[in-house]
Amino acid sequence: MHDLERTPPCSIAAEQAVLGGVMIDPTSIAKIHWLEPSDFYRADHRLIFGAMVDMAAADLVIDAVALADALDDKGHETGGLDYLIEIHQSTPSAANVTAYAEIVREKSALRKLIEKGMTLVNSGFASGGQGSRDIAATAARELLEMSSTAGARGPVGVSTIAAAWHHDLVQRLGGQGRRLLTPWGKLNKLTGGFSDGDLVVLAGRPSMGKSAVALGAALCAAGQGRRTLIFSLEMTGIALFQRAVASFASVPLDFMRDPIEDSDHWSRISSVMKTLRDMPLAIDETAGLTIDQIVMRAKREHMRSPLRLVVIDHMHIISLPGKNEVQELGEVTRKAKGLAKALNCPVVVVAQLNRSLEGRANKRPIMSDLRGSGNIEQDADTIIFVYRDDYYAQQDGRESEYPGLVEFGIAKQREGQTGRAWARAALEYGRIDDLSGDDPSPREQAQTGRQAKKLWKGHGGEYV
Repeated sequence: MHDLERTPPCSIAAEQAVLGGVMIDPTSIAKIHWLEPSDFYRADHRLIFGAMVDMAAADLVIDAVALADALDDKGHETGGLDYLIEIHQSTPSAANVTAYAEIVREKSALRKLIEKGMTLVNSGFASGGQGSRDIAATAARELLEMSSTAGARGPVGVSTIAAAWHHDLVQRLGGQGRRLLTPWGKLNKLTGGFSDGDLVVLAGRPSMGKSAVALGAALCAAGQGRRTLIFSLEMTGIALFQRAVASFASVPLDFMRDPIEDSDHWSRISSVMKTLRDMPLAIDETAGLTIDQIVMRAKREHMRSPLRLVVIDHMHIISLPGKNEVQELGEVTRKAKGLAKALNCPVVVVAQLNRSLEGRANKRPIMSDLRGSGNIEQDADTIIFVYRDDYYAQQDGRESEYPGLVEFGIAKQREGQTGRAWARAALEYGRIDDLSGDDPSPREQAQTGRQAKKLWKGHGGEYV
């Protein structure tokens, strides 16, 4: 017999056992709330189970007589009262209704896989102008959605949530919470680190060090044994690894680009390479990925071994198939947030700021400087602006108020306050260092008569 003529996967006996079990013990339908009428293979079984769900929702008695009346009222042909009594009598008990329901759900999933496969075959024969990559990407996305939906949770009682929250709170009290701490103490103090399920946006103009911040967070996570995936859409994997080596070994990037044989840097490079090789860190350097492809690849990696951090560098070079950039960027942030929730880990996205801020006297970023700011502000749990005053001071021919420092402007924090935190630039090593001690004060500039500005104020006032 040809493969396409085979009977689709099903278990009529399991379907009957589910229906019979619910008639024996109507309360058992609550145990299988995740089962849908469409999961049943036989049309009459779909109608019967659908009627059961409606009757349970209406708090009506579910037995053979009541079911037969309900089905007759709707004009459904399901074999009548005789078939319902037959199912009821052939089911020994309702004790195993959940196990039978799982069989029904599994057979339903197999039938859906066959349906997706047939759709893929038909798309190959009649592509309708679609390229092979687009067809494959659509099929892969739908398959991943099937796998994630299979384990999706429905409503959860507050008692369960309360227990999980209390456990997390106790862990945080002991310094072992689920938040991912960064290498920067002042940022951790203000944010508490990055939370599982959060979308964190790191934004800045070129040369501010935002990619160094993203890499530093990734290396810190991997160094703690947390499996990390970096999507490097701009840099190659080799270039990114070189930055990691320079950062860990405190070897100047200039030396890495043009090394000399006679140097004491080599011993540190050799030592650091072993450390980095042993880290649970993966890099995807594929250029031109769409957000759907990024989500698909991240979920695939997560199925191999759970991910604890995903970094996307950067958002504004993700391939956008549509013509409306604002809408497409909204789709990017929405799906990135969905990925964070699906994997239950932080997703850090690097973002670019509008060039227009370069024309302002005060170049510290504000929310409207984000390209596609409305959607990003809505979807992100935390938005951090990365700014270096000394970079612009050199351009403007002035003395920097904060030489050698990096400002983290926390513009949004869903579970905390906004404000600013500090770190020290070590960009010659491709690194941002921690800054200990008190927060810095603006350098006095009495000679020029200029007063120190209040940072993050007067330009929207977000970070007072």
